Amino acid sequence: MLDKKVKQSLTDKHILCFGNSPSFFIQNPLRVEWFGAYSSLHGSSRLTSAINVYQVASVSQNQERVLRIISPHYPAINLSFDKTAFDADKGTTLDLIDQMIKSLKKQQINPYQGINIFIDSDHKHSFHFGTSSGFLLLILEAILISSKGKPSLTIEEKLSIIHSIEQLQLHRPIHFHDALPMLTGGSTFFEIDKQQIPIYQRKMGTFKQYKIVTLSFHNFIYQPHLSIKNIVEQMNIIAQHYLQKRLIDVDPLTFQHDARQLGLLYGTKAIAKANHFFQENLATKQSFLALEKEDELGFSHLLVQAQKRDFDWLEHHLVSSPSELKISNTIKWLKTHFPKISFRLHGFGFQADFLLLIPVDGYREIFARLKKQFYQDQLKEIRIVNQGIRVFNI
Repeated sequence: MLDKKVKQSLTDKHILCFGNSPSFFIQNPLRVEWFGAYSSLHGSSRLTSAINVYQVASVSQNQERVLRIISPHYPAINLSFDKTAFDADKGTTLDLIDQMIKSLKKQQINPYQGINIFIDSDHKHSFHFGTSSGFLLLILEAILISSKGKPSLTIEEKLSIIHSIEQLQLHRPIHFHDALPMLTGGSTFFEIDKQQIPIYQRKMGTFKQYKIVTLSFHNFIYQPHLSIKNIVEQMNIIAQHYLQKRLIDVDPLTFQHDARQLGLLYGTKAIAKANHFFQENLATKQSFLALEKEDELGFSHLLVQAQKRDFDWLEHHLVSSPSELKISNTIKWLKTHFPKISFRLHGFGFQADFLLLIPVDGYREIFARLKKQFYQDQLKEIRIVNQGIRVFNI
């Protein structure tokens, strides 16, 4: 349920933008990626969880059969439901919405009126935490509720629509399923070689021994496009090498031999990339098993082991910049002052968020010290995000 203050804020902004009051509201949780954030882009396993950070939308109707979307984080959109072709660059927000409307029309889903949507978020970034998937999901829900007969789609059908759009336009892997934890409100584990949308069951409740905290900064500078392109090309080579062998069956000794060979062929950085791909996939499965057994301490230890991989990732992937130095210094400071905190870089370094697991005992003192330490460092956001996480067995 939406908080009254959130509803009132949305209503005020909606009236200002569209001139009428909203008919209904929609809320979707965002998500964090524990393991496999980067390697999953190349086909390995991935573990994600929904968090109590939300994207919200207010919706009303208009008589012009036009879809109007306004958000502080995205360009304004005006699309006619009756127009069959749009002049939109591939991969743009306009293009993604266009693909969604076409997909729904194939299923005979068509709004009887125009729709006005105002979308906001209590997350201050315009991306991170799955906001692109969440953005599409809010629009999908608004169109479904506003359509004739209010068609009801299953979770699998909604996921299929969102994922097919992202796969086509954003080149997401076949089994990425970024919207699933938002649809279920839980945690999702994807193994490599799964050929269909997973079936899930609720397995456990919230973390009891830890608080999940995120750190987000103002002024991180992301890698130039060329650097990312080079990394992706080399990671694709490494991923294809292991997927052909079935990564889940590769033992550590075979990996060590393979890494040396990849290093000879593609340079020393390829060894670090191969290690990241191999270890992340292994840790993803282990971390899910730990959650399934409610072994929170074991899960925390896996995050500690991931810290070394994250630091190596910085050394071998990020270009030399003030951002790289700030991330490295943050990692060193956290390890020095809070050795009991488990943490890792969220979004494989390109998104500049830290994901922390803080023991419940003493977390208030730690939380206050984190705020004090990073206030001068242009900390944009620090929040506890673990309420309402559930784990689903895939």
